[in-house]
Parts: sequence; structure tokens; C-alpha cells
Amino acid sequence: MKRILTIVLTLSMLVSLVTGMPCKEAKAAGYESAVQLQTDGEWYGDYWVTQTETDNWHKIIVPFDGKLTIKLMCYLDRMTFEFYNEDISKKFTDETWYHGTETSPTTETYEYVLSAGTYYVHAANYYPEYEQYSGRYKIQASFKEFGTNNKGADSYDSPLQLPAGREMVGAMTETEEVDWYRLDVPKDGRYTVKLAAYLERISYEFYNADLSQRLTDETYFHGKEDSPVTKVYNYTLSAGTYYIKLEKSYYTGKYTVSWEALNAANCSHEYSSTYVAPTYLKKGYTLYECKICGATYKDNYVAKKKLSQGYISSYSYVKGKTIHLRWSTVGDASGYQIRWSRKKSMKSGVKTKKIKVQSKSECSITKLTKKKNYYVQLRPYKNIEGKVVYGDWSAKAQFKTK
Repeated sequence: MKRILTIVLTLSMLVSLVTGMPCKEAKAAGYESAVQLQTDGEWYGDYWVTQTETDNWHKIIVPFDGKLTIKLMCYLDRMTFEFYNEDISKKFTDETWYHGTETSPTTETYEYVLSAGTYYVHAANYYPEYEQYSGRYKIQASFKEFGTNNKGADSYDSPLQLPAGREMVGAMTETEEVDWYRLDVPKDGRYTVKLAAYLERISYEFYNADLSQRLTDETYFHGKEDSPVTKVYNYTLSAGTYYIKLEKSYYTGKYTVSWEALNAANCSHEYSSTYVAPTYLKKGYTLYECKICGATYKDNYVAKKKLSQGYISSYSYVKGKTIHLRWSTVGDASGYQIRWSRKKSMKSGVKTKKIKVQSKSECSITKLTKKKNYYVQLRPYKNIEGKVVYGDWSAKAQFKTK
């Protein structure tokens, strides 16, 4: 039976070669001349690992920093999958267990965040001495570009210049451990750094020019590829050079970083509130002031203070052309204004008199016309900050001279 299976497998491979299968059905060669596997999401196969052909090598070229997804569909019980860098000096994955069958294959998925470069897949027979572990597999690769623009952010001695207001897109990959950025602050002031992490964890450090002072050292972010976590760091800086160091903390993924002068538009804002009482000239309100950037706004307005309305309490005749008035005083007033007219509407023929003492509560109006009706009103006033604020006129008192 084993001999029959071997003959069938051999014939299958010969048929493939004779019928001229396209590239995606071809047998992968060794590491030095591995056939390139396209990252188009198509299944490539069937590839075989047998007792005599124990392993295959596939080459994958990653054009940009991004995420590579490899799927392996196995029609055999056990096989080895390994994933390497360009010179085979670093192995990212070494896995063995699959448990597929010819009629019921199993699929394994591998995801890698990679820098641009060449990588290799090694698929091998785990037990070449046992015929039952021979069989076929298919392989698929797809790639998602991150759109990075941070080429050259290699080290403190060779950092990438990060201009104010420009967003840099980078990635912590399987082969990239750290990125450095240089910030040239033009003048003393408040500045903000914004970091969005599309990965579970990344280390952020902020230094002065010679690394003698580390102003920030933080590691935990818990971002995800489709829901990044954004951190904002605010600094009061002197003019000079500063550095941002971003380092991989086991996890891989994309990030963005930018910085600019702090202002009301980009500040995260932490407000304190103060109640400002109303005056006779201005409304009262609640004042909110940002502790970070100094931005302010107001709400909960309260109406201006208003002088109490005075009223004429009594009047008496002195002579035919004179009348004596008495009124209630207003505690916060500077004095009082009195007006009178023979017209009830107070639209014409109006005369006025000013009482400049708050405590005074009576006065006489003279030079009136005999046997005529008059109307009189009173209102308080207050001198404040070079201005005069008036209260409301009292109700009109009516009298007739003798």
C-alpha cells in the first residue's frame, strides 16, 4: 500500500511538470533560488513535501513597511513552517502541528509587521522517514502597506528631522527596534507632542539635546490596528534641540508622531472655573481657564447689578409755587435725580434736579406755576469707574399747586 501511494504521488508531480503548470503551481526551489511568491491574496499550490522532496523555499518581497499575512492550507497531518529574514539569520516563526488530511485540510494564518525587504518561507516534511507525513499544501500571501514616511530615523547620531506641524508615520517591525526624531524648537514656549499608537505597546521617551535629561518615559498604550490610542504630551521648552525616541516593546505595528507649538486648537485642555460676580457695568459669569494653554471661555451669565428703585413717599406745599418732596433712600446709590413736568408722558417741558448725597431724602421744587397739575419722578444713580449708572424711575406722583 505504501508503495502504491508513493507511485501515485510521483506520477502526480510528473503530470504537473509535463502539462506545463503556471508559475503559481510550480514546485518551490531551494533558498538560493526560491520562487517568488506574489502578495496578491491568491492561493498558490499544490506544493508537495515527501520522503524524497523534503522541503520547499518561497521568497516574498515586501516593497514597503507594512503587514504581511501568510496562510498555509495543509492536506497532511504534520509539516514544519518557518519564516526567515533575507539572509536567514533570523527566524520569526518555527511551527509544526497542523493535522490536516487529503479530504479535510487545515489552514493556519501568520501575520507579520515587516520593514521593506526580502523574506523566506521554508516548508518542510517534519518526519521524512514516515511516509504518512508526506502530502501537499497551498500557500497564500497578502500585504497591507502602512504608508510610512520616516526613512532614516535610525539612531541618536543619525535621527530624522521632524519639522513642526508635520505628521510622521512609522512602524515597529520584526526587524526594526527603534526610531529617533530630532526637534528644533525655535523659541521658548509651550509645545505639544502627539503620538498615535496602532499597536499594543510602544516605548516613548523625550530627551534634551545631549540626553542628559529625560523629560518623559512611558510605555503603555494598548492601541489596535483599527482603533489607535492617542497620547498627548505638553512641555514648556526653551529654544534648542530635543529628541524623541520610539522603541519596540515586543509588539509590532504602526504609529504616527507630530509636534507643534501649543495653542487652543491642539490643546487637550484642563479647565479650572472661577465665578465672576456681576457689577453695575458688566454681567456676571463663570470663567473657565485652561491650565495648559491658557485658553478661556465664559458661560452661565448673570444679569448686571441694578440699583433699587426709589419712590416718592410724600410731598407738601410750601407756597403756591413751591412743593417739598420726601423719598426713600437707596443704600448703594451715589445720589438721586428728580424730574417733573406738566405732561404726564414726560415727553416735553421736563425739568430735572440732581441730589448728590445718598443719605439725603428730601428737597424742594420751586418756581412752579400756580394752580397747575404736575407730575414728578425720582431715580437713584451711581458713579462707578467714570460712568454714571441709573436705576429705574419711580412711579409718577401727581400734585396740583395752589
